[in-house]
Amino acid sequence: MWLYHFGRFIAWIPMRILFPTKVIGTVKLPKGKVIVACNHQSFADAMVLATRTSRPVSFMAKAQLFKNWFTKWLFTTIHCIPVERNGNDFVAMKQVLKSLKEGNAFGLFPEGTRSLDERKMLNLKNGVCLFALKSQAPVIPMVFARKPKIFRMNYLMIGEPIEFSDTYSTRVSTEKVDEATLVLQEKMFAMKASLVDKLDMKKGKSN
Repeated sequence: MWLYHFGRFIAWIPMRILFPTKVIGTVKLPKGKVIVACNHQSFADAMVLATRTSRPVSFMAKAQLFKNWFTKWLFTTIHCIPVERNGNDFVAMKQVLKSLKEGNAFGLFPEGTRSLDERKMLNLKNGVCLFALKSQAPVIPMVFARKPKIFRMNYLMIGEPIEFSDTYSTRVSTEKVDEATLVLQEKMFAMKASLVDKLDMKKGKSN
């Protein structure tokens, strides 16, 4: 984990210069297991998040990045989990659940792929809520206003933790996961709409 902290320290100033981002909401993540769920629009998303949260957040990374010895060492050291993107990767799923069980923070992009439309989000896949229900970890919704671009001011809204504690005493079913995913989707869609409105108002005032 020392490499994660060192890399985060080194990247802190460059990321704030290259990808200036105003955070709306608290950046202090709760202690213990927690899932960070954010919309996905850029390769820089994970790095921006990593330099704006109060504790280390691990992510999944495509398995191809682990084929080179150096990148395998790097991503393994900073606690990234390799995942095959052409189907269900049960090994990666077990590793994520193990990481959460150990009390770590794990970041996921529930859209499943990068969204090309800056003003809208894609419908969410159910992976985040599957992990949330199985691990009984709270979900922190986070939303970028638009795609992070070099030297362009952006907004990142951080919402309140969402807990699905009413399902913890019951069996994790497809129906329960789908219901939880709809709750998370409604929350993240509302956050996204709020940020888009904020940007539109800002543009209107500048014109």
